[in-house]
Amino acid sequence: MGQRQSTTIAPIESPQVDLPVKTLKFENNSTYTVPGKLEYIGQFQNGDMHGFGKMIHTNGTEYEGEYKHNRWDGHGKLKYPNWQIYRGEFQDGLRHGHGVLYNSDGTARRSGQWKYGEASHCCGLC
Repeated sequence: MGQRQSTTIAPIESPQVDLPVKTLKFENNSTYTVPGKLEYIGQFQNGDMHGFGKMIHTNGTEYEGEYKHNRWDGHGKLKYPNWQIYRGEFQDGLRHGHGVLYNSDGTARRSGQWKYGEASHCCGLC
């Protein structure tokens, strides 16, 4: 057997978004733009990104999936600026639950359980 190579996968958090919407009313499938930072298209509840939506950040990060009170929460797809993709579960803006991280060429890099943004248990692709 060859030597096992260690790879660090940096945690990523959803961009913290404080929406100045206390006086604005958003309906479902509205668009919210922070010029020079991000665009969100999706559902709102009581002024928060809540439900299903898509966020495109100017740094190249894209997220499409479920939101809960302005944070990634539930099932979603996260595309990193380096074109890696994570598909799986999120909680409070972090990878949390079962998910798969794919390389930019589409091959699976890591599959298994994630806890608070970090891989915690792999299922054969470590």
